[in-house]
Amino acid sequence: MTNSNQAKYRFLTKEATASVNGVFIIVVFISHLRTYMEVAPAIEKILSLISQLMVTTFLFYSGYGVMESIRAKGMDYVKSIPKKRVLGVFAIFIPAVLLFAVMDLLLGIPFTLKQFALSLVAWLNLGNSNWYIFVIICLYILTWLSWIIADKITAKFDGPEKITLRNETGMTALFISAILLIAVLLFTTPDYYYNTISAYLFGVFFSQNKDGILKFCGFNKDGKVEGILGVTRYIMTVLFCVLVTYLIRTYAVGQFKTPGFLVASVLFCLGIVLISYLIPFPDIVFRWFGEHLFEIYILMRIPMISLLFIPYLSKGGLTYAIICFILTILLAWIYHSIRLKISNYLKHRSAAKIAKSDRE
Repeated sequence: MTNSNQAKYRFLTKEATASVNGVFIIVVFISHLRTYMEVAPAIEKILSLISQLMVTTFLFYSGYGVMESIRAKGMDYVKSIPKKRVLGVFAIFIPAVLLFAVMDLLLGIPFTLKQFALSLVAWLNLGNSNWYIFVIICLYILTWLSWIIADKITAKFDGPEKITLRNETGMTALFISAILLIAVLLFTTPDYYYNTISAYLFGVFFSQNKDGILKFCGFNKDGKVEGILGVTRYIMTVLFCVLVTYLIRTYAVGQFKTPGFLVASVLFCLGIVLISYLIPFPDIVFRWFGEHLFEIYILMRIPMISLLFIPYLSKGGLTYAIICFILTILLAWIYHSIRLKISNYLKHRSAAKIAKSDRE
């Protein structure tokens, strides 16, 4: 994102979007916690209503961030997606799967060699959450392939015309390939694997068209909601997103459930984006949670599962929940710190080898 756009849309900066994701990763933590213990009926009702929508901002802001980088850096960024995005996610995910394997062995939780192997690519799991990792990796790969194809199709064009046409062609290819991915997952996985993929696609689309979308929602050329018309549009759009999302979640059943959820995912994300305009982000606490989203998401079930083997905590309860939360934060922080140190060591070692080779 350019500096001018950062000043214009402060609620869409990297720090602000991390803060929003930080709120929702805590919601996901509470939702996962109810797998192992009972929660208050009011909380249960709210979480059941939100359901998979609680992860849609993760997908939306991922799609938005990828498209912002493509617009700013072009094909140089696209070519880096397999390494930076795909391998970057695996670098976080695979060591965590190994931790779950060790935990299962220590606790006597059985798993097969096939289950372990498929868990490494996030198709199955060893008690860890995996579907989001599998889907985001697939979407990153499809994004990369779509723009590689688009670049070849638009090779004969030059200048700004080529960039615009390449991005439009890339988005079209991504949308078509994502629909095919949904079709495949429809017959091979539970519905939660694919019913929020539209959030990522909307993030890509939103990045490319945010000025027009936000103008329709009441924002002026300076990125602010002002005046009677602007405020009215803003309020009406927020209410529309909230109301239609609620109606879809309440009444979409049977054959309408999946397409309804795909639509609700888009409206929910748009509603969150608009509401975040009113919140003085970035917040240092929620931002930390958002910046450690992958680690928290992947590791939170380790304390949730292992603490159940302690007699005093085996039935859950408030003490169990608090300890789980604290241990999840510690695990995420330690895991992130170790991973960062290893990454920096490898970079310095690689740079030293290159420097040595140049001297020779």
